Amino acid sequence: MSVLVVGECLVDVVERPDGSVVEAAGGSPANVAVGLGRLGVPVSLVTSYGDDPRGRLLQDHLLASKVVPQVHFAPTSVARARLDQTGAATYSFDLRWELGELDAGTAKWLHVGSLGATLAPGAAVVRRLVEEVDCPVSYDPNCRPSLMGPDVREQVQELVALSDVVKLSAEDAEFLHPGLPHAELAARWLALGPTLVVVTLGADGADAWTPEGHLHVDVPDGAPVVDTVGAGDAFMSGLLWSLLEDGQDVRAALRTASQVARRTCERPGADPPWSL
Repeated sequence: MSVLVVGECLVDVVERPDGSVVEAAGGSPANVAVGLGRLGVPVSLVTSYGDDPRGRLLQDHLLASKVVPQVHFAPTSVARARLDQTGAATYSFDLRWELGELDAGTAKWLHVGSLGATLAPGAAVVRRLVEEVDCPVSYDPNCRPSLMGPDVREQVQELVALSDVVKLSAEDAEFLHPGLPHAELAARWLALGPTLVVVTLGADGADAWTPEGHLHVDVPDGAPVVDTVGAGDAFMSGLLWSLLEDGQDVRAALRTASQVARRTCERPGADPPWSL
């Protein structure tokens, strides 16, 4: 196994501007795992969902995308995504997150994030795994303010300190540290231990910081944007894929990540590409 992803897998109930409703597999860590599987990376997802129609939808989606699921059975979680006229999504959640004890096994990389890394009681299990693994760790806070408690900023900072690669959106940065320039936030987080901090900026591309300095990539050209559902997760998949393939070539990894995210935005829902 190359990558172990741990986090929520849920059903996105997407309400489109024309009033139509579509149900699809989602959840930030699950989307990252799917993106990796479609890009040919051996990947397993530790997650939770039920033995019910929506749970089977999730299981089929993971298997079809070459993800090996490790399931702790619980009621299947649901996220309701409402799209505006630009394709941007706002979310509400019905989510439970419980796990048994975890073992990273032979994983060469561990990725954690979003609600799975901060929502009790499962977050404590994820935290212990991050502390114990002997492989690189990536983390995406992917903040959901309506479900995150008052201590989430402390939780995020502690996970940042245990990670090698951290990716967050500009919205995450504003929620966690309102008004703080991204460069200053990145400097603080690099001082905690990561070697790469990336802030995605939507249509403005992405900024990244390493101990050697700052990098920026623009969004590549492509077909018109349909919606942005899953774009940040697709970016994360592309980033990890490239880092696993090319090692320390951070600029190349950022370009690949941007291409994967751009391709995902050209189709409805969190539907990352199978190749570039």
